[in-house]
Amino acid sequence: MMKKPRAGKICPNGQGMIEFALIIPILLLLIFGVIEAGRALFTYVVVVSTSREAARYGAAVGTNNAGIPNYRDCAGIRQAAQRIAVLAGIEDDDITIEYQHQNGSTYGDCPPGSTMGPALTTFGDRIRVTVDGKLKAILPIVPIPDFPIHVTTARTIIKDISVGP
Repeated sequence: MMKKPRAGKICPNGQGMIEFALIIPILLLLIFGVIEAGRALFTYVVVVSTSREAARYGAAVGTNNAGIPNYRDCAGIRQAAQRIAVLAGIEDDDITIEYQHQNGSTYGDCPPGSTMGPALTTFGDRIRVTVDGKLKAILPIVPIPDFPIHVTTARTIIKDISVGP
């Protein structure tokens, strides 16, 4: 038989449940906030890495298996980008590849589906890769709109370099 509490005393049996009910919304908000912040950082790092890897491939010395120089190998540049972009759901249309002269004027690009870039590349020109990503909240506790992440990386194309006398 259970003992009834005496008048003026608090029954401790429900106290833990009440405290838990008061703390759980704050705790969940904190946990989900940390998860979303981690996802935001991850997505940003993937978008930056995608842009850098594509620009690095396009600026490097060398040729692909078909003998096309890396800076003109549009398919290879996109493939280098897609190796990382798949982690954040970045589509091929979100990757822009452009070529710039030393003065900053754009003279060509690599649209999706193209295999070769422009042949007008001269010493000192740059390849510029722009990647657009989006951060989408997974738990719409607070209605947060999609957050765009826009990263551009430019590198000088290394070509016509010889080593030795």
